[in-house]
Amino acid sequence: MSKQKIELPDDLTISFLATFKNDVVPLIANSNDITVVDKSLQKIDTAGVQLLLALINEIITQKNHFHGKWARQF
Repeated sequence: MSKQKIELPDDLTISFLATFKNDVVPLIANSNDITVVDKSLQKIDTAGVQLLLALINEIITQKNHFHGKWARQF
């Protein structure tokens, strides 16, 4: 297991969710310390929020705890 940094894309709307999900799921499976960076995020809709919550739920389900950190970078 390793540390992973998940950088959110600038657009996390329904049009781009499939690509983001396909990129992120393997990172979650192979990490026990995850940092989510939202530096580039400019646009998110309810589908994007739902995906982020589902990913956190997946981390909790797989690991039985959440070691993630949310890093707001300006």
